[in-house]
Amino acid sequence: MIIAEGATTLAELTGPTIPGLLQQVTVKDSVKAVIELPRTDPGRHDLMDATGSRVHIVVTALGTIEELGTTIKPDPDQSGLPLDEDSDAA
Repeated sequence: MIIAEGATTLAELTGPTIPGLLQQVTVKDSVKAVIELPRTDPGRHDLMDATGSRVHIVVTALGTIEELGTTIKPDPDQSGLPLDEDSDAA
């Protein structure tokens, strides 16, 4: 879906991204999160290299973004976007 691809592209401007499933969040003296990630994702090496480093987490619920794409309807007289002919934006 174009909206989810756009969100991923924006997130990738600051570094590699890995889609995952947020399993658990625990709040005590700090916030700890458990995220399940695909073990074959190319970004896994960047993640492992970042162990012990400060990282920036971008929270984007892709399911919510994808749902928005199905509910947003353009005005009937709104002109289309000038997309590349190669794009499958339809």
